[in-house]
Amino acid sequence: MILTVDVGNSNIVAVLYSEEGERIWDTRHQTMKKPQKGEYREFFSNHRRRAEEEITGVIVSCVVPHIQDVIKRAAEYIFPNRVLFLDTFTLDDFEIRLDNPRELGSDLLATSYAAREYYRQPVIVADLGSASKLTAVEEHIFHGGVIMQGIGNMARTLHMTIPHLPEIPLVRPEKVISDDTIGSIQSGIIYGAFGSVVELARMMEKQIGKPCKRVLTGGYAKLFSKEMIEEAGFEYNEFLLSDGLFYVMKMWNEKES
Repeated sequence: MILTVDVGNSNIVAVLYSEEGERIWDTRHQTMKKPQKGEYREFFSNHRRRAEEEITGVIVSCVVPHIQDVIKRAAEYIFPNRVLFLDTFTLDDFEIRLDNPRELGSDLLATSYAAREYYRQPVIVADLGSASKLTAVEEHIFHGGVIMQGIGNMARTLHMTIPHLPEIPLVRPEKVISDDTIGSIQSGIIYGAFGSVVELARMMEKQIGKPCKRVLTGGYAKLFSKEMIEEAGFEYNEFLLSDGLFYVMKMWNEKES
């Protein structure tokens, strides 16, 4: 079995896969930004105990630099000689067209790898998490992308910078044109973010010069209805990042054996 662990700024998503790629279970936890001694060891130990069979490989994507070493030490303590941390040196079959390829986050590497495995090319992936990120992949080429403020941070920033506007629950309103303040803020943030993603995807397609498969993923993607997503030409894939981690680990194991 293979355990994938995606450490984001807000949440950690862990998924256990069979060797054939079947998802056995998944868990979601809040990211511990200031971990006390042993907390991440306990995290990995709990996941090892939960697995009914032996975990033969663990792959981690972490985009929180100041806790990366803590997580790495904890994972290697619980799973000695079975841990792979994803970075730009892990994959040697991607041409990363960035001025500095080392700047590419492991989360974007993972979603790009899964997109390359699953979909016709080229692919635009919109990953809506703490930040909203759109990336373009074509066969073995990572073209680059767009990063903007995430939906949750947009809501918090609006309240912090304009205190007389209320904090709002992140719930998609039924209509775009609202007749109260809370609904108007919800509409502006949620529908505004979605409209930005759709238009940016169109502009990225124009730059690439051909139609692209469009895929939506990330925690905030759940705010949008299936009809909205499909009408915008996207396909929703909740586990795109975790699936990408699984395939990288499987490829790595085959290369090492």
